[in-house]
Amino acid sequence: MADADFRTSAAVFMLESALKEAVRIAREDTLLMINGSSKGGNLNELRREVFKNKVTTSSTFFLPEQLPPTSDAATFHGYSVFYQVQVWRGDPDSELKAEEWG
Repeated sequence: MADADFRTSAAVFMLESALKEAVRIAREDTLLMINGSSKGGNLNELRREVFKNKVTTSSTFFLPEQLPPTSDAATFHGYSVFYQVQVWRGDPDSELKAEEWG
């Protein structure tokens, strides 16, 4: 995982003006990097590959929790993380609504 790529993705969460699409992409790229895949890939494809590898190489039962999250789960988690970071930053002029960011 390249530190510069990770920092770039993390920086999106510090920008109050970040768009939902930017947050979604940053969260997905971060999870791809953490799971050893290339930036710009797809979490659902990575999840399928990890599942296939575990099924074909494992001699014991594995837990679904060991798989990377789905793209949709990562998206909603990213929205919640973004909102929480903005709350912690404490900008009194923030117009973000919890209902819109999870």
